Amino acid sequence: MKEGAFIRITPFIHVPDIDAAIGFFEGVLGFTKYIHFGTYAYLEREKCGVRLLQNAGDEGAPPGNRRFAYYIDVE
Repeated sequence: MKEGAFIRITPFIHVPDIDAAIGFFEGVLGFTKYIHFGTYAYLEREKCGVRLLQNAGDEGAPPGNRRFAYYIDVE
C-alpha cells in the first residue's frame, strides 16, 4: 500500500469570542476567512488552515472537548 503525502493539518482552536478571534487572525496574522457560520469559522493563510470554535460554556471548551482535534488532508 502506497502512503499518501500530507497536504495540511488544520487544528480546531476553542475561543471565548469567535468574532474577536476572527478579527485577530485576519487583522494581526493575515489569515483570510473562508467560512463563518454561527460559532464556527475556517481561515487560511498560504497552506495553513485554522478552525475556530466558540466555547459553549463559562469554563472554556465544552465538556469532553479539552483536547486537540486535527484534520489531516492526504494526497
